[in-house]
Amino acid sequence: MFGTSWRVGRIVGIEIRVDSSWVVIALLITYSMYLRFSFLYKDLSTGAAVGIAILAAVLFFGSVLVHELAHALVSRARGIRVQDITLFLFGGATRARVESRGPRDEFLIAAVGPLTSGLVAGLFWIVDVFARGAAGAVGEHLRTLLGGDDDGHSRVSGFAGLRGRAPQRAAGRSAAQSAVRLRDQIRA
Repeated sequence: MFGTSWRVGRIVGIEIRVDSSWVVIALLITYSMYLRFSFLYKDLSTGAAVGIAILAAVLFFGSVLVHELAHALVSRARGIRVQDITLFLFGGATRARVESRGPRDEFLIAAVGPLTSGLVAGLFWIVDVFARGAAGAVGEHLRTLLGGDDDGHSRVSGFAGLRGRAPQRAAGRSAAQSAVRLRDQIRA
């Protein structure tokens, strides 16, 4: 695409390549995620923020790869030869001889990528909903386990400061109370 590309592997027989421009966007996205997580979760250590940022970048580029794989697999199913998939600065590209098969094949191959991206987004949304519900359940369980009152205040001295901070900065709430309120907002 823009310069040198490297072969990083094969998935279902399709060569996966990374263009040199991809390195730039991978670093920018990872750094941007690091800044976001560091800002949103002030109690997070630098190492944890970097780790989560790397995970977020891997998930992001994994979703781009899944999108491109959808194009490639439908191309193959329609009898069109796929050369490779290359990830680059602006996303990805599947190299295949699509135009040689007609408009119906072109439409199906073009449509499957965004549909797949929508399914991936839906899957992550479902995971988010269940994770938030689990966080609320864990918070309620901790509150009960540690003898909290109905307002979520722990009777165990220092419970909210287990992570080395005062209870929930400005709000002055314990972690268990925050989790319970989050769960209640989700259910509403």
